[in-house]
Amino acid sequence: MLNAALLDGVERLCRHLRRAPSTPLGGIVVLFCGAFLQLAPVQSPGALSGQFSFQADVWPMLFCPRAVVLTTAGRHGAYAGFSSLLLHMRRAEPTLSEEELLRSTVETTAPDEAVYLYSTTEAAKVRNYKCLVSVEQPLVTFGAEDDYKQLSDRHGKQLLADYTKAEYEMKLCVGAVVLLACNAYFHAHGLSAGARGVVIGFYTFAEKRGKSERLPIVDFLLPTAARRRLFIKREMFCVTSLSARDKEAATRRQVPLVLGWAMTIHKAQGMTLDTVVLSLGRVFTFAMVYVAFSRVRRLQDVFLLSFDASRVSVCRRALEFQDRLHRITP
Repeated sequence: MLNAALLDGVERLCRHLRRAPSTPLGGIVVLFCGAFLQLAPVQSPGALSGQFSFQADVWPMLFCPRAVVLTTAGRHGAYAGFSSLLLHMRRAEPTLSEEELLRSTVETTAPDEAVYLYSTTEAAKVRNYKCLVSVEQPLVTFGAEDDYKQLSDRHGKQLLADYTKAEYEMKLCVGAVVLLACNAYFHAHGLSAGARGVVIGFYTFAEKRGKSERLPIVDFLLPTAARRRLFIKREMFCVTSLSARDKEAATRRQVPLVLGWAMTIHKAQGMTLDTVVLSLGRVFTFAMVYVAFSRVRRLQDVFLLSFDASRVSVCRRALEFQDRLHRITP
């Protein structure tokens, strides 16, 4: 997800800070990892472009065309058939039998616990709000505490909306289905971003400066099928970008939850979800179908509302880059 402009900016900053103007990254040793056949960095104006990092000016100075390629799929490696399907979909090369299999699994109903994945933010918001209202419980509103540094109000809000999972305004109620939006609870409780839970109540949290507010209590389902009850606190979400002239930074302190009935495919990238419903009629960019399918562990966890094989696509530039790599076995 590191775009070309940000990599070039970070690289220039490292040279400056290390006082090594002629040494890439100022001589710092950095480990780069990622998957270029997933969604490209979000397109934005100015410094935050949507170009892949391998298109950065500094890339040829940092790397020869070689990489250690990791081939074990941790999320769905236990299901060989699904893993093979995803590898074909990743290159936009599903077989005719795989296409027929997917068309045969199209359904009109899905289990209540499934997360709906949409290509657009508006579609996800509509479904989440509809589900929230249907719970028919009093709503509690959590406003974000934002700091844009030297940015304009519009620019700061947009930066935070594009590059964090924290909402500007969050409405919750008892019975609301939520997803964890950060990894702050991983080491202590084994819950990572994307963990699904239900709000079961609210508690009063008093801060050191004397301020108090009601915060949610969430009952989460662990991967082991055990349950974990957490008293959620506000967390800090930070965004920093670099342009040729300055550093742009913004922070958002917010409850690290998002409504979990529906979300966009972009927001879900990187998450592991138990069950998903895919609405892929408005796919608008490369790799969206592959990323949506690969959020779950097995094909049985995907409920398709429709399927059109022509929507399965890959960025040819990214694929050519991937195929040119000289692979080193780890």
